[in-house]
Amino acid sequence: MKADSSHSTDPMLELVRALPRQMESAMEEVAAASVPEELSRRRVLLCGMGGSAAAGELARGLLFSEPVQFEVNRGYRLPGWVDDDTLLIFSSYSGGTEEVLSCWDHAREQAPSAPRVVISSGGALGERAQQDGVLLLSLPGGLPPRASLGHGAGTLFSLLGRLGLLPGAEEGMREAVEVMDRLNESFGEDEHPTQNQVRRLARRLYGKLPLIYAGGSMTAAVARRWQAQINENAKALAFHSVLPELDHNEIVGWEVPTRARAETFVVALRDRGDHPRVQRRFELTRAILGAKVPGWENVESEGSSLIARTMSLVLFGDYLSVFLAEAGGVEATPVVSIQLLKEKLADPQS
Repeated sequence: MKADSSHSTDPMLELVRALPRQMESAMEEVAAASVPEELSRRRVLLCGMGGSAAAGELARGLLFSEPVQFEVNRGYRLPGWVDDDTLLIFSSYSGGTEEVLSCWDHAREQAPSAPRVVISSGGALGERAQQDGVLLLSLPGGLPPRASLGHGAGTLFSLLGRLGLLPGAEEGMREAVEVMDRLNESFGEDEHPTQNQVRRLARRLYGKLPLIYAGGSMTAAVARRWQAQINENAKALAFHSVLPELDHNEIVGWEVPTRARAETFVVALRDRGDHPRVQRRFELTRAILGAKVPGWENVESEGSSLIARTMSLVLFGDYLSVFLAEAGGVEATPVVSIQLLKEKLADPQS
């Protein structure tokens, strides 16, 4: 039965609204930290999973046009190209993510002299950083990892700015805070839900399979965040694809009518910074698919700087995931399946 989503009482909504405050706090913390300039490298690898990796994906999108190789590693081992001239960032909100801890151990073997930074609220990873004298940028604890993105992204963006790898980081984040504060006023509006763009989209998406289309490195990172947030908060499936690649394969997948196709809804994340040919591809793809797509809605980024535009889309998706949870009558915060899997992985008998 569909729940009444005109008013929200889900605690996750307040955590979404806190995104700009989290980013402000992170900026202040990093500004006060001692960050050695010699940490800076033109090749950077961030090891993280889930919400902790999301900040890395966003950073990779921001750095696409900069002379920096920035990659995100989701796994138990480092890629073979990592050496002592690679800056290694270990990001784990809890400090207990087993994949990140495994990469820490692997780094001691593969690149023992590589500069390292830890971003975490503590745990085993924080202890290892302190034991090895590694820079630890601490995050406030007690939050669901996916609801700490403001802290994680703000810390990472500020770090990269301090190291000279992300020009304009501070100015961009300050604008992002302003843009998110303004969007909070409209996205969190309960009194006139029909005028709320995010609630309207949630109503259209409810019961559908969201397919999030992106058109560039920045929006691709945001699309991945949208998928994860819908998965965890709304307890629903969602998928994402990126232009121009999807025009070389996925566009053909719409041709045969299927039940799955009939239940799919496309959300296109649009940004004025996307390549002009990608902008044209969006329009042509929509026209060619036509009635094959049951629903399609464009969501435009807001703001001037790339960081502000990025975070405007992130905030939209976070709100959307909570409103979809409300529409489905589910609690956004619990992630029972993830906890069950962790317990079984920790049990040698399972």
